[in-house]
Amino acid sequence: MIPAKALIILAVSYSAAAAALDKRAHVVSCADPTNNELITQEFGNAMNMASIASQYIAQNGADPLFVSYFMTNDPVAVKTKYDQIVSDVGPADIYCQPFPAGRNVNCSGLNALTRTPSGNIYLCPSWYNLADQSALCTQSGLASTRSGTIVHEMSHAEAGTHDHNGSCSGSKTLSPADALENATTYSCFAREVYKKTQC
Repeated sequence: MIPAKALIILAVSYSAAAAALDKRAHVVSCADPTNNELITQEFGNAMNMASIASQYIAQNGADPLFVSYFMTNDPVAVKTKYDQIVSDVGPADIYCQPFPAGRNVNCSGLNALTRTPSGNIYLCPSWYNLADQSALCTQSGLASTRSGTIVHEMSHAEAGTHDHNGSCSGSKTLSPADALENATTYSCFAREVYKKTQC
């Protein structure tokens, strides 16, 4: 059974995510209709997850989960970055392969990448092998999900984050300054919050 507080978060977050999808600046650009549908769905999941994280911080502040990722950072500063992700001011595109000619995108070792300052996101072949969002509820550990990767990339595109550490465990060892700016930290925390409140 989902706790009442979680239901409140869920209702608010779905409303915010739906609004974000209606006005989103990132547009899926993929000629394959099946992949286009999957990317659009996972983008919506990512916006929902980022919105849930924002609402969680608004309700719980610097609780132990927050501190484990963001240390002594001001919860308002972190919430603002999640709100920037959900606001998605763009304009930019999310591309599947084959990428547009002349973009010179190297997917070696990557699930996805974001180009700045354009904010364009390129989804690599390995992105499709990541788990869907339901794995956050069915797997014992913290699953690496397609939606979590989009939260990571959107934090680059919309909140100006960087790549200081690419793992959840490593993200917890960063300095407060680096944690505030680390893209993976936003993905990991959002997935943890989702697992804690929605499963």
